Order: sequence, then structure tokens, then C-alpha cells
Amino acid sequence: MTLDPAFLKVLMGTFKTELGDELQAMTDGLLKLESGDVDKAGQAEILNAVFRSAHNIKGAARGVDASAVADLAHQLESMFQELRAGKLELEPALVDLSLAACDALRDIAQDISEGRQPEGRDALVAQLRDAAEGRAAPKPSPAAAAVKKVRVRTEAAPETSSAAEPIKVSPAKLQRVSGLAEDLQLAKIAIGQHFEDMQRLSQRMVKLEARLRALRSSLRADATQERLVLAAEGRQALDEGLPELAELRRLATGLTKALRGTLTRTSQVTNAIQADIRMMQLVPVAQTLRPLVRMVRDVSRELGKPVELEITGDQIEVDRVVLDGLRDPLMHLLRNAIDHGLESPEERRALGKSEVGALSVDVSSSGGQIHLNVNDDGRGIDAEQIGQVALRKQIVQEDELERMSEQQKLMLIFRPGFSSKEIITDLSGRGVGLDVVVANLRKLKGTVKVYTSVGNGTQFALELPLSLAMERGLHVRAGGENLLIPSTSVDRIAEIARSEVLDVAASQALLMDGKPVAMRDLGGVLGLPTRTAKHDERRPIVVVARGWSRVAFMVDEVVGEREIVVKRLPPPLQAVPNISGATLTGKGEIMMVLNVDELIDSAHRQLGRALADPEASDTQERPHILVVDDSITTRTLEKNMLEAQGFRVTVGTDGQSGWELLQEEQFSLVITDVEMPRLNGFELTQKIRASGRFQQLPIIIVTSLAKESDRRRGVEAGADAYLVKSDFESRALLDIVRQLL
Repeated sequence: MTLDPAFLKVLMGTFKTELGDELQAMTDGLLKLESGDVDKAGQAEILNAVFRSAHNIKGAARGVDASAVADLAHQLESMFQELRAGKLELEPALVDLSLAACDALRDIAQDISEGRQPEGRDALVAQLRDAAEGRAAPKPSPAAAAVKKVRVRTEAAPETSSAAEPIKVSPAKLQRVSGLAEDLQLAKIAIGQHFEDMQRLSQRMVKLEARLRALRSSLRADATQERLVLAAEGRQALDEGLPELAELRRLATGLTKALRGTLTRTSQVTNAIQADIRMMQLVPVAQTLRPLVRMVRDVSRELGKPVELEITGDQIEVDRVVLDGLRDPLMHLLRNAIDHGLESPEERRALGKSEVGALSVDVSSSGGQIHLNVNDDGRGIDAEQIGQVALRKQIVQEDELERMSEQQKLMLIFRPGFSSKEIITDLSGRGVGLDVVVANLRKLKGTVKVYTSVGNGTQFALELPLSLAMERGLHVRAGGENLLIPSTSVDRIAEIARSEVLDVAASQALLMDGKPVAMRDLGGVLGLPTRTAKHDERRPIVVVARGWSRVAFMVDEVVGEREIVVKRLPPPLQAVPNISGATLTGKGEIMMVLNVDELIDSAHRQLGRALADPEASDTQERPHILVVDDSITTRTLEKNMLEAQGFRVTVGTDGQSGWELLQEEQFSLVITDVEMPRLNGFELTQKIRASGRFQQLPIIIVTSLAKESDRRRGVEAGADAYLVKSDFESRALLDIVRQLL
């Protein structure tokens, strides 16, 4: 059969969607049969369903000329027919074989759609044929045989009537319609702004009219002829102007009323359209959780750990984008729970526990948020052990660890670095790769918290927005800029006085709910200009939260909350730190939307005080850095970047001037170029190291010399770090500076 290539491509997309649905239905049925939790009537019904799925796949594959898919589906159909007829027993090996065939069908379809020739399926076809004809199927592995079943309990989804028959709509079409709805939302916001402007104009006209009427009544004849003439002219002008002003006021009042009605109707229509579009984009959580049941089954069988998986609330619907982003974090958490959280059957028996480990995923929603709790009844996590491993791997410093609460120590498992084999042994593998979970959740504006009881189990609590389409943002002013903070991340808003601020080392904090919360100046964190507060001035702060971490940001003004439509920034602006996107105001102005996750990280890295006494100077307390470079562009860039992070910076124009500055002032660190007149960077480094005063002074070489021999020469000269300008990134330099200080 020959089909038009363009039409075949469209048809293949439809076929892959149908194939995915049928394979999932088949997988669900096979896992139910394997669990043994259905009676004979239920078994017959499920066998009929999986047979129909295989039959439908075969027919659809032939329709798109996917003969490799059709052949494999035909063999699967034949085996299911024998099972239906009672000629075969459903043994674990047959379930394994059937699931392997499902995986192969999906892979073959993917190969065909991408123009590759499917290969290596002959052995699987032969195994299915042998099984259908009563010849022995392959035996499961010893570990798999140790687990006879994975019991799965889920809530039944509410039944829907055939008026509610689902219609498949391509995500691309939904995205286009959603974009149009967002544009309509922007128009509604603009109308709202115009309405507010019109209200203010009308109010000003009322006040002006009242003042002019008062002026007219106050004008009276004076003793002199000249003043009499002027008074008469004034009254005449007012007599002519006031009726016109009154008419303009009436027109403004009428326009305000009309605009209010238009705004109300537009808001109703916009909200209804957006609600309908959101409903079209919402899909049940079961679409992600159902495939994970297969993963749980496979990992359980592979490790020889029987598991009872219970899923509740999977009928709750969320945005497809959110759901797609949830798949990897949930898969990682469930795999970790089985592999490392649950004990072996022998260990569980010795502890007086059931041999079957309990694993559950509880889904609920409230206030526009979805909550997923992944629970196990395994060994739990030892917070003290977490802290010691983090200390040994230099993920935290000893003084930082001493200040940490038990909950903060548990959150260390989400930091990069808990993925080595050594850490797996120390922590029974509980922290493996969990930084990936946090990274994925951050993209979805979600958070994760961990609760544990050693010996009794662990819970990972995930919280995400139901939809990413619409947001509300807190409008603040900082550093002379208008900025928006996503409302979902705002913990509280307050005003503070200087007396409420705690000075902690080189930074500051506030006491909230009995716990210290780091305080930073928002403008300073973003590299914007900051202002000094008056001694008795109260300053507004916005406390933002990410999981257990909170930071209080001092701002110039809190303007208020507003509805926003966040537009992602195009390349290369996507790499701008601390910014997640932008939105348009009703007047067409662009406002940046802050990335709370990056903002909190930047705040924790930043040094310096957010609120200083006007009379006091903290210049002696801030690290003093010497930047030596003969390029005015480079040294200005480095100076501004370092000062924005709270450092004191002095610059030298070449190696000799840098050496002379070292004799005059105290410095905490030196950053130097190499190729400079009078004294190059290598020579300056050697001279510093040869002196008795500066042997311990950290030195960073930033140069365009990228050869390995140049790197070695820099190290031999005594540099603590060597950074090539072609690879230069501000964040990389700042990280090195903080490490050396």
C-alpha cells in the first residue's frame, strides 16, 4: 500500500497516540492479572480487554503500513486468545514476555516514525509463537521469581457519561489557543488600567470644578477701576468655562461607567475562556502514575522485594505541562524508595515487619496547588548521618552544619554531590540523585519537603501549581526598578526597623517565628543601586520561601498584587540570572518576573549587610579584593561584578601598580591578568609568594592564555586558581572567590 508521505506522517502521529493508549490498557490489565486480586469473572473480562487491545493495535498498524508492529501484535493476540480459551495458564513468565512485547511495540513504532528500520525483534516473535503453541516460555530470573506479585490499589476514577466523551486535541493547537487567551488577558489588564486612569481623571475634574466655582464666588469688585475690570473679566471667563468643564465631567463620568461595564464583561468572558482552556489542558494524574506502576513492578521483581503500592487521588486533574514534568521526579522517588528505602524481606522479618513493603502515592489538591506524598514504611533517614556525609564530601562546612536543625540536615540530600558510590553505602543509597528531583520541580515552580522516622519510613511531600498558565505577582520597587515576585512564593510582607535586625557575621537576619531568617537587599542581590536608610526609617520587606528555606528581601516599596501573564524570555536572555520571564503592564511597559529559586540561592551566596546604620561604615568588614589588569574593560567589568556582590574592590593598571597597592592597603584576595607591562601576572604572583607578608594571600589568575603549559606555569608560580577568559563566566569567578575566602 502506498500512502502520501505527508498524510502518512499525520496518520502515524495519530497511530502512536492510539498505540500508547492501547499499550497502557494492556499493561494495566496484565498487572491486575498478575496481582491475583481479581476473581474468575474479572480475569475473563481483563483477558478479553487485553486481547482486544492487541487486536486493535494489529489493525491500526496495518492501516499505517507498519507491518513490523502488526506482526508482533498478531503473535501477542494469538497468545492472548489461547489464554482466553483456557489452553494456557497465566504464569509469571508469560506476563514478563507480554510486557516485553509491549515495550517492543512502542520501540518499533518509534523507529518507524523516525525513519529507522526496526531490527532485532525476531527472537521475541518466536518466543510469543512458542508460548501460543504451548511450548515453554522463558523462565523468570531467580530474583524476579522471589516476588510473585506487586499488589496495586488505586481509587476508581469517577465514571463519565458518553456526553462527556473525550476528544483528542493536539497539544500544539491547545498551545496556540492558550496563547490567544493570554493575549486577551493582557487586553483585559490594559482595560483595567485604562479604567483606573479614567476614574482618576474624573475625580480630578470634579475637584477642579469645585475649586473654580469657589474662585468665582470669591471674586468681587474692588475699589479701583483697574481691579474692577479684572474681576469682571475673571468672572466672565469662569462663567463661560465652568459649563464646559461640567459637561466634560459628565462625559468622563459616563465613560467611566461604560468602561466599568466593558471591563466587567471582558473579565467574565476572559475568565470563562481561560477556565475552559485550562480544563482542556488538564489531564488526570493517573496518566503519569499508571505507567509508574509497571516501573514499580519491574524494580520490585528485579530486587526481590515484594511491594504493595497504593495510589489515592489519581483522578485529580492537572495541567499537562505540570504532569509531564512530574514523571521523572516521581519515578526517581519511587525507585529510590524500593531500592534503598525498603528493607529486604529478611531484614523486615527480623524487624518484625511484614515481608511486603508498603509504598503509597497520595494525591490531593487545594488552593490551586497539587500535593503528592510519596510514602514508604522502610528504614527512614538518619539526619545526623546525612550531616556527617555532607561534611566529609565538603558539601557543607563544619560551622554551617553546627547551626543546622534536623530538618535542614535532611534537606542536604537534595544538594548535588550525594550520588557517589561511597555516599550510597553510607546512606543506604537514600540520597542518590535527588538533586535532579529538586531541579525538575523548580522548573514547575514546585517544592519538596522530607519527613522521616528512623526505622519507620519516609515521606516526600511535593507541592506544585495545578496550572502554569496564569499567575499572580507581587509588584515591588527595588533599585529603581519595577519587579514582580510570584505570589505563590511570598510567605509574608512586613515593615521592619533597624532595632529588629540581627547582625550575624558579615550579614544580617530577622527573627521570625522564633527562627533566624536571612535578610538581604533585593536591589543589591540583583546588582541594582541601593540606598541608605535613615536611622529611624522603617523599611518594607518581602519574605519569600522555597521549601524550608526562607529569605527576607528588603525593598524600596511594595506596590501591590496583580494578575500577570508570564512570557518566557527569548535566547540569549534566558540565561539572565534571577529572572524567569517578563510581563506587560496595562500601559505596555515591560516588568521582569523574578526567579525565586535562583534569587534565594543568590541571596545565600551574597555577602554584606542589607540595612546599615547611616553613620556607620562596613567597609572594614567586607572582604577587600585587588583586581590587576591593564585592560580597562576587563577590570571595570570585574570591579562592578564584585562590588554588586558586596565586596570592596581596588584596581591596579598593571603588575607593578598592583604590587605597590599591596604595600599600602590590606587585601583579602588578588585577581590578576597575565600579559601586562612592567610586571606580568606570573611575575606578580611569584613576587607575592616570595614575600613574607603575603604567602597565604589567595590569588586568582584570569587570562586569555589557554595552553596547558600556561596553566602549569600559573600553578607553579603559586596561583590558587586559573580561569581562562574565553571560558569566563561571572558566576564561575564568584564561586571561586567565595571558595578561597
